[in-house]
Amino acid sequence: MRKKSFLVISILLLILLFIGYNMYNKKVDKVADLKTDQKVEANTLLTEFESDELAANKLYLDKTIEVSGVVTKVEENEGITSVYLASDEGLSAVICQMEEPVAVTVGSEVVVKGVCSGYLMDVIMVRCIIL
Repeated sequence: MRKKSFLVISILLLILLFIGYNMYNKKVDKVADLKTDQKVEANTLLTEFESDELAANKLYLDKTIEVSGVVTKVEENEGITSVYLASDEGLSAVICQMEEPVAVTVGSEVVVKGVCSGYLMDVIMVRCIIL
């Protein structure tokens, strides 16, 4: 009886390990292949989060969005390129963390596609590409 229960437990453990390994190594879809859920200007996006964060979260959080705006800063930190899109107020920005290094200049107008990950004084977008 002990051998049979040991065998069953071993098989279940192997199945769980296999499932866990596959989930850990699951490939993430490229943003370019994802359907755009929303298109919005940087100013509008920031205003919506500042005025009602809960409502904005329902619209944008974990969604693929296209944001248009003017580049105010490009920053490279630990291999991650971040592009900042301007707001009228100047205190907040839409920070777009790019999938790959990009060549954009400050003052240029761009459209960025990425996944909105939330609002912390700035709107944070991850896995971004420039369209």
